[in-house]
Amino acid sequence: MEPSNDGQVVKGEGVVEETITATMRLGLGLMSSWRDEVLARSKLRPPVLFHYTGSESLISIVSTNQLWATNAVFMNDQSEIRHTAALLTTVLEEPINDPQLLGADESCLKLAQESMLTVLRYLHNYVEAYAFCFCSEPDLLSQWRGYGDGSGRYSIGFRSSELDDVGGGPTQLIQVVYDDDLQIQLMRELVKRWRLMYLESMVEDSRTKNHVEALLFAQMFAWLAVSFKNRGFEEEREWRIVYLRPRLPITLPNESFEFYFRSIAGISAPYVRFERPTVDEKVGQLPINSINVGPHRYPELAMSGIWHLLAKYRSNEEIAIEKSATPLRT
Repeated sequence: MEPSNDGQVVKGEGVVEETITATMRLGLGLMSSWRDEVLARSKLRPPVLFHYTGSESLISIVSTNQLWATNAVFMNDQSEIRHTAALLTTVLEEPINDPQLLGADESCLKLAQESMLTVLRYLHNYVEAYAFCFCSEPDLLSQWRGYGDGSGRYSIGFRSSELDDVGGGPTQLIQVVYDDDLQIQLMRELVKRWRLMYLESMVEDSRTKNHVEALLFAQMFAWLAVSFKNRGFEEEREWRIVYLRPRLPITLPNESFEFYFRSIAGISAPYVRFERPTVDEKVGQLPINSINVGPHRYPELAMSGIWHLLAKYRSNEEIAIEKSATPLRT
């Protein structure tokens, strides 16, 4: 189905299905305010954030001024989406005891529940998130072990204050939440607001399409899915530039990227390219602050290679080249 210009979806041969219901109007407003609240937790960012990677990705980032963000389902981060889905399942199974919901219309609560369960049943059809990851530490053993290989491990430092315009309007820089109590608190708050929204629009809910409402809930759930991570990874102190692809049946401004594909473990994985706004017909330069050489068999030679790389592509800047002090057998 393709969105038309008047907020309706054209279906089949000229059959028009109304989609801008009371629920959807309220949902769009809730989605906007919810996103702002989630992002407000990420205000106190470190001055520099570091991306750990291998030699080929380092060369690509410096030479193209692009950051490639892979669909989270095709990364290790798919486990995080399942982690957040498990939290939602837990909250939906809890008895409703909030004073604002006690005695509420059961049919509306049932409809709200069904839209949330739809997202859980068809999780990867409704939630599509692309992320590029950073760490607040430049020289962390667990990161060296997890990224790159014997041919090269590097961490690229980025000035965090200049990351907001990388990717343009649809992207956001967020801080990962590891605290179990905060995660469950935020999930309960989301579910409560979703149920209250249904009560407010109860007149029209009985004739709306569950699919549309599920799409709205999926967008709000996605902000938590890309923000939450198991406490065991807390050492990483991770931040992410995130793009959530909207699946709504209406066109939202500045909400689309061109998609590309690359092979990951023999699978055709979709990704998008984040870059700064074009200046004088040239892609804006990424705010690179430093490049750190991880544990390496030939660290001095690796540093020399970076010097030559920067001399070609970033000769007008002072970018520090540093060497890891972390011992790691290579």
